Amino acid sequence: MKACPEYREYVYLDVLGELPPEKKRQWEEHLSGCPHCREERETTVRFLKGLETNAPRPLLSPHEAMAIREKVSRTISRETHWSSLRHTFSKKVALLIPIAAAACLFLVSVFALHTWWSGRAPKMASNTTVQVEQKARLEDMEIIKNLDLLEQMDTLRVLVKVVDNKDII
Repeated sequence: MKACPEYREYVYLDVLGELPPEKKRQWEEHLSGCPHCREERETTVRFLKGLETNAPRPLLSPHEAMAIREKVSRTISRETHWSSLRHTFSKKVALLIPIAAAACLFLVSVFALHTWWSGRAPKMASNTTVQVEQKARLEDMEIIKNLDLLEQMDTLRVLVKVVDNKDII
């Protein structure tokens, strides 16, 4: 390949007849002054003519050609259908992303609020627990104060039993 790198694509497009008209004039001017591109074009033309003459073309019956054409058409329409579905789906997903983010933010806020209230609840419970403990201590203190009285009552009970059972003495 001796063609100029910037014009290499032009060689193939020109030989195949697909070079756009706006570039054709530029290509012809370059071709008239560049022997390398001219030689590359002539080599490509000879190669393609050799292919046409030496390589047999596969022959398709009209029925086979129609079947292939229909299959290609179905495939293109199916791809177009899926492409439009993907486009529609991507629009819906684009709308769902902010909604999902808002829902996540709401859930995190609810969880944080619940955690905060749960953190405060034991303190309230501990206050009531402290009050219960203080009340129990007061009752215990009262029992301790009245312990002498309880001991005396116990002594009286024993005396009553003794008096009732005179025969023990």
